[in-house]
Amino acid sequence: MSRHAYLILAHSDVPLFTTLVALLDDSRNDIFIHIDRSVDSRPFEDAVHHTVTASEVRFTSHRHRVVWGGFSMVEAELALLEMAVEEQPYDYIHLLSGVDLPLMCPDDIHSYFDQRQGTEFVDFWDINEQLRPEIQARYQYFDWFQPRARNHFARLAYHAVRAFSLGIQRAFRIDREAGYTHHPSVGSQMFSITSDLARLVVSCGPDIRARFHHTLVPDEAVIQTVVQESPFANRLSAPPGSGPNKTIARAIKMPKPHIWHLADVDYLVTSGAVFARKFASSVDSEAIRSVAAAVRRAQSGNTDAHED
Repeated sequence: MSRHAYLILAHSDVPLFTTLVALLDDSRNDIFIHIDRSVDSRPFEDAVHHTVTASEVRFTSHRHRVVWGGFSMVEAELALLEMAVEEQPYDYIHLLSGVDLPLMCPDDIHSYFDQRQGTEFVDFWDINEQLRPEIQARYQYFDWFQPRARNHFARLAYHAVRAFSLGIQRAFRIDREAGYTHHPSVGSQMFSITSDLARLVVSCGPDIRARFHHTLVPDEAVIQTVVQESPFANRLSAPPGSGPNKTIARAIKMPKPHIWHLADVDYLVTSGAVFARKFASSVDSEAIRSVAAAVRRAQSGNTDAHED
């Protein structure tokens, strides 16, 4: 029997989070959860207590105040990975956000990954996208002044200070990547990986912290950079630039993650993707209910077939 671990980064939308953990609830699945330190964790803990009956669930004891684009996102991700690799080996470890949903039931998810055992689902952008100057600047130069607040004034101030800082660093020809063999690779933060790769990422924790601290959007480069410099690069699910549906089995409408609506559900459940992001109960709760109903019908159909 295969076993999976789900790592969830949650910070809002408790109703959606409740649906997510309910759909993942299965005796073959363990769930590890990081709740952003800026919010009250009790509603999320109550949701798990009242919803999950089969999975083992653990919350991280050390919580981070996660800021978009900051290294705190990587710290939260590493905290979850460290918890998971301390447990029994898993066939697959999946990173999800609290605004994602599965598009398949547990039986079908396990079957999907059983058929692809050993494949690493890590996303890499097209190489031309990765080489855009503004993307390379994220990793070539230091980013010391990331704002804690996300209001309009804080964003304007941050971009002004960042532009000045980049100008100074360029003038002094700073290149923080000069000592490395490979420049960072870039892709989606989300992944579905084997325990072997997860252990490698955790073992690289000190190097990751040294290399990516004071970096803009480091979460989109950490696992890609570890993979590209390892034998796991030969086990990727699809070539770079193939898109998240193929590389990480996720339905994500980019460049900015689109919030899925009820009108999208037929597409989602027939897309062949395993997971989708993102949803919002304040925007379209019917879409969430419709996806959940489709997943439950699939599980019920599998149960009836086994009984027959």
